Amino acid sequence: NDAHSDVRKEVIRKVGTMNDLHLLSRLFPLLNDQNAEIRAETAKVLQPYTQAQVIEACLKQFQIETDDFVRGELAHTLSIVCDKRILPPFLKAIEHDQHWYVRLMAVDIMEKVGDLSAKTALIKALLDPDCSVRTRAAKVLDLKQWMPATVTEQVYYWLAKEEHRQLLSLGVSAMIPLTTIMNQNPVFQKQARTLLEQ
Repeated sequence: NDAHSDVRKEVIRKVGTMNDLHLLSRLFPLLNDQNAEIRAETAKVLQPYTQAQVIEACLKQFQIETDDFVRGELAHTLSIVCDKRILPPFLKAIEHDQHWYVRLMAVDIMEKVGDLSAKTALIKALLDPDCSVRTRAAKVLDLKQWMPATVTEQVYYWLAKEEHRQLLSLGVSAMIPLTTIMNQNPVFQKQARTLLEQ
């Protein structure tokens, strides 16, 4: 019941403040608890810790977790570490995860541990349905000193940054990518239509 959950969450928080890996390891099974609130609280409490055992436990649970809120907490916990082991599931999440916050955390992970495969995923994230994910992907690409190599990439980039003047400066060459985006991605239909009419 709720009262029992509150007590359990308080115990989890207390253990989390003790900075003792042996005690923390006793929380790992709670990442797979039946109660989603307990799983989320455990993931949250583990955020300050970057030991390999914590990363492994959180990554294992992330890969099987079905609750969006818990996945978000696990993604946030994992986004704090710089460990290449976490890259593969987040390369997949950046494109396919249903929860915008998980995709946003995946973008943050690409910034910290990303390689060439991360740049490809970040370019795709420029067309994410969520504005915060698109904007963050553009900022991370800026930090990586990425420059669009094609007109299509320029269109993606300027759309994500909402730099319409830059888009218009591309001229006729932007028409085909804009039309394609307008037809394939409903999020951009209004924005692309407005630009095509100018």
